[in-house]
Amino acid sequence: IASPPAMDGNDAAPEPTIADMKCMLDETRIRMRVMQSEINIIKTVGCPANDQLSQFKMNRLQRDIDFMKKCNTLRDSTFDELEERCHNLEEKNKNLEEKNEFLESRCDSLERSLQLLIKKQKWKYSAPSVPSSHWERRGFDEEEIYSMENFIVQLEDETFALRRGVDRIDISIHEENYTTTLLHDGILLPHWKEFADALQLYPHSLIDPDIGSKFSICYVQLTSGVIDLLTPALKVKDFETIELEGNGFVTILEGVDFAVEFVKSNPGLGEFVWTNNAMGSMDNVNRLLQALKRLPLFRSIGLNNCCGDSVNGYDMLLSLIGGKKHLEEISLSSNNIRTAGGTHLSAYLATNPRLETLSLANNHLDDNDATLIAEALRQNTSLEYLSLDRNAITDIGWGALRNAIFDPTTLNSVFDSNHTCRVYGLDLHTDHMGDPKDNRRRKMHLLLSSRHKDEVNAFHLDQEVGDGDGGNDYSLKLVPMVLQCVHLSSEIGYRQHLRQNEERRMHFAQESNDCVTPLSVTYEIIRSW
Repeated sequence: IASPPAMDGNDAAPEPTIADMKCMLDETRIRMRVMQSEINIIKTVGCPANDQLSQFKMNRLQRDIDFMKKCNTLRDSTFDELEERCHNLEEKNKNLEEKNEFLESRCDSLERSLQLLIKKQKWKYSAPSVPSSHWERRGFDEEEIYSMENFIVQLEDETFALRRGVDRIDISIHEENYTTTLLHDGILLPHWKEFADALQLYPHSLIDPDIGSKFSICYVQLTSGVIDLLTPALKVKDFETIELEGNGFVTILEGVDFAVEFVKSNPGLGEFVWTNNAMGSMDNVNRLLQALKRLPLFRSIGLNNCCGDSVNGYDMLLSLIGGKKHLEEISLSSNNIRTAGGTHLSAYLATNPRLETLSLANNHLDDNDATLIAEALRQNTSLEYLSLDRNAITDIGWGALRNAIFDPTTLNSVFDSNHTCRVYGLDLHTDHMGDPKDNRRRKMHLLLSSRHKDEVNAFHLDQEVGDGDGGNDYSLKLVPMVLQCVHLSSEIGYRQHLRQNEERRMHFAQESNDCVTPLSVTYEIIRSW
């Protein structure tokens, strides 16, 4: 056996890399397989069983295999440690790259602000006014001309407010009625430039971190020229909410790139809304979601009417609920969501995540989906608002949801209902108004009131909490506790009923008469039980 080469005092044995460890493990496994094959051959077609030489060879091979297994176990653990170290270093490197990218963006933003301050020390609004004749030559009618002129006034007002350093909570550029996208015209670019420069110079310190601020552009077309002006100005502003709706991007990719860049440069972002803007492909969806999920404060997302035929809305939903990032609000309305029998959504809700608001309106959910969601709601105490209207849900599905929220079969079924979630579209006269305990008491009072009409409360109470056969031994012991609970639930439930009736009179000029006073219910039970 050749001796190893001599090393200088300064030389050190190099640490094995992951590739080296993999190679060593593969070689050992190959040798083990060869040796095991030799043992099998000896056992089957080798020398007779009483041949001591064969037995000795088999024992030696088996000892070698056992030794190699121990070595492999040791190497496997070392390999796992190296992989974990490598993964941690990769994560650390990725975080450092993101911090570096953010700092570079901030430096670019500060440099651009400095250049603008030097260039325009005495600022005045220099964008030329646009005469009505320009729009008339474009074939606009009076209503369209009014919309464009109003839009220019908006840009001017926002620009002046930003230049004056007014404390802004909501920076909004939008078409007046939020209905029709205002198409871009080259004559608007100077106004966009004034707005972008003012936004660039807007002091970051004026944004209250406890309140946050909102930036929205709704139903105004964003072309390449406008995006080029806005992108550098929107860097490192720490908006709490970003809303982009109906922006008529020239290409889908251009719009998605703008959104991703906008998100990456606002690390304090908590809410993102993208409505009536196409995504084009699931790759684009994943790019945007990946950027959002890396934000530490991100909690709310709205991706509405953005799938079309090229993106499976259900895949988008799974991507949102399947990650480690648990959101508080999700809105995926009008996205052609079909579960095809999938149970991922109901299984997710049954785990009681931190999700508080879920809107899946105007999709293709059916009775099976509604039934599964209803079963999940019985185990969920976090979801406060659920919208499933304009889906393919019939009375069967709505009935399952109704029973999950308020099952009036017995007092126990009422108690076990969901008292946290309000399902939009269910008119139960039991709208949840805050505390789940109060909601539960109000529902119990509604049940007692409905039974009071036929004076059957005592009968049902005897069946549900008594001995059920008309005897008095057990049920009489429960009378004080039952009356106390009835009075408490009726008192709170009746007050909530009166408050809701007042709201109904104010908004709908109608009220509900399905409740009776607590004293009437108590008197009936004492008299009959």
